[in-house]
Amino acid sequence: MIKRNRFALFACLLALCLALGACGAPAPTQPEDAAALLDAIVESAGAKLGEEDPLPKTVTDAILAESSQGMLGIGESDFSQYVDAAFASNALISSHAHEVALVKCKDAAAAEKVKGLIAAGFDPLKWICVRPETCNVVVSGKYVLLTATNEKIGSALIEAFKEQSGAPLGEIDSFFNAADAGESAGTGGGLILN
Repeated sequence: MIKRNRFALFACLLALCLALGACGAPAPTQPEDAAALLDAIVESAGAKLGEEDPLPKTVTDAILAESSQGMLGIGESDFSQYVDAAFASNALISSHAHEVALVKCKDAAAAEKVKGLIAAGFDPLKWICVRPETCNVVVSGKYVLLTATNEKIGSALIEAFKEQSGAPLGEIDSFFNAADAGESAGTGGGLILN
């Protein structure tokens, strides 16, 4: 009789646990509005950096399939296949090598694919007289964040992405570092070529 009562109690607890969703870790929920998420990331990073090392003044634009090669290093067909929406925040002054892009992919598997495409295809030498100190790409769920800027700003942006994205971060791919490329430091958030 005691065994049956224990079994009945266990069955009731299991049913209640499943009904409340307490038995497994809940799936992370991510924001749906990529533009709003990028704004939140930039605002949070700016607050972290403060007045001492502020973010450059930027403008945010949508990235379309037609502009994806120049902005992200992804071809039109791959962009159309894997991406739902993408936005980039670029420095208003061209003497700042600064770009942060947020790509909302169709799912987490597509995000991993896009991360690899960006790391392989993004051109850190696209600015005329300056270079970013570092270029990083990282995934969080269905989102991919690209930073091409100085190290301090890039780190603040990635930390803000971690806080704002609603899912754990994957491994950060630092696919360009100007110090490794033999560039010399300059001013304005990027590097001036010798």
